[in-house]
Amino acid sequence: MINEIRNFDFKIMNEVANLILLSNSNTIIAKIGKNFLINFFLKKCISSLKLKLFVYVQDDKVIAYAIIANKQKFLNKEFAKFKLIILKKIIFNLKILQLINLFLIVTNKDLILKKKYNSYNIKEMPNLTYLAVSKEKRNQKIGRFFLEKIFNENYKNKYLTVETDNELTLNFYVNYMKFQIIGHRRRFPKKLYLLFKKI
Repeated sequence: MINEIRNFDFKIMNEVANLILLSNSNTIIAKIGKNFLINFFLKKCISSLKLKLFVYVQDDKVIAYAIIANKQKFLNKEFAKFKLIILKKIIFNLKILQLINLFLIVTNKDLILKKKYNSYNIKEMPNLTYLAVSKEKRNQKIGRFFLEKIFNENYKNKYLTVETDNELTLNFYVNYMKFQIIGHRRRFPKKLYLLFKKI
């Protein structure tokens, strides 16, 4: 069953947090820890009108999740109030690369687009911010089915963006979901590919 989550359920939030820690471990939010993920990040995702948290539950277990911002720029705005918590955690743990990445994000110095694309338009598009399928359910076309259902029911006739920093997910978005690479975001140690498609 695929649902948009609008009420806090600790079991679901715990399972989503575990997926983030396992599958999106290189993200700033994952590096801050599980407590932050559940009590700040995921709570904000379900209470915000600008963000949507979708889960795919099978046999009473979350096997996939996706977080989509109604506009790419909303994610930074929604989490601006947590920047001191994030900054403290990064400095306390001496995560210099994450500190540089946070600076690039906050100052909007991270986006590099191919010439024919406009950064204003990109910031106005919905953004698939996070996605993961549980390890035991990968390579079963679940991610594709999950996203197609979300897109068709919520984002018909809209352009949508997504970022990834690895070849495996890049292959998934380009070859299976038919996204196009339109630029990248500066991140250390690896850049993020920026992709988009019309749903």
